[in-house]
Amino acid sequence: MWGEYTTRFLNSPMHCFALGRLGNVMEEVEGDKPGDSKLVKTGTAFKAGGSESFGYEPHLLLELSLERKAKRKAGVEHEGEGRMIHRADVLKDRTWALNGKVIRWSDKANYQPGGYAQVWNSLKPHFERVQQTIAIVTLKTGTSSADLISDDGKSEFYERRERRDLCAEEIKATLDLLWGGSTAVEKRMRLLVTERIFGIKSKEAVAALSLDKMERGLKILQVFEKRARADKAMLDKGELEVLAQLDIDIRHYDQGKAEEAELPF
Repeated sequence: MWGEYTTRFLNSPMHCFALGRLGNVMEEVEGDKPGDSKLVKTGTAFKAGGSESFGYEPHLLLELSLERKAKRKAGVEHEGEGRMIHRADVLKDRTWALNGKVIRWSDKANYQPGGYAQVWNSLKPHFERVQQTIAIVTLKTGTSSADLISDDGKSEFYERRERRDLCAEEIKATLDLLWGGSTAVEKRMRLLVTERIFGIKSKEAVAALSLDKMERGLKILQVFEKRARADKAMLDKGELEVLAQLDIDIRHYDQGKAEEAELPF
C-alpha cells in the first residue's frame, strides 16, 4: 500500500508537497567494553509510518525547525527573548541548486498580500532548475489484479523480495570487486561509498532498504565500475577524488543523465 502512494506521488505531473514528522535514525555501535553495544543517534529521517522513510522520494527535502532571535536592549543581546525564526535545512536537492543550504524566514504576526515572496524567492532556484534539467519521474505499475501473480505462481510481494535480495548480493559483490581487500583503507572505502550512495554504512542496513533504493544504488555502482574499468588509475587516487568521481555518477543518475544500466536479473 505504501508503494502505491509513492508511485502516485512521483508519477503526478503536478508539484506535490508532503509534510511529515521528524524521526531519529538510530544505529547500534560497539560499546566501551568488548561485547557491549549501545544505540546512538546517527541522523534524522522523514518518517512515513513503521520503519519507512519518505526522504528519498521528493526532489527537494527540507527539515524545518524553530529558532528564537536574540533581542537587543541598550546594545546588549539577550538570547531567547526575541521573535521566532523559521529555519529550513536543505537535506537534499536533486538539482543541487540549494543542496546543503540553511534558509531562515522571519515570523509574521499575520499574512499580508505578497508575504509569500520571502519564502518563494528562497526556493525559486530549485524550481527553475527543475524546469531545465529534470523530466517527470514515472514508475511502471501493473494494470490489473492479474499482474499480482506471475506465470510461475509467485506473488508480486515474493518477486520484489527476491529481486531485493539479489540486488543486495550484487551490491556487495560489486563493492568487493572494487575494494575487496581486508586492509583498513579498503574497508573504509567500502563504508564511505555505501554511505555516499545510500546514506547508511552497514550492509545489514542496505539489505533492509526498499527495492527502488537498492536498484538505484546498484545502477550507480555499475556505472562507476564501468568507468573504473576504463580508467585503471581511478581507484588508486585518494578517497576524496574517488568520492568526487562517485558524486558525478550519483548526480547524473538523479538528473536522468546517466547511461541506463541493465540489471543482471
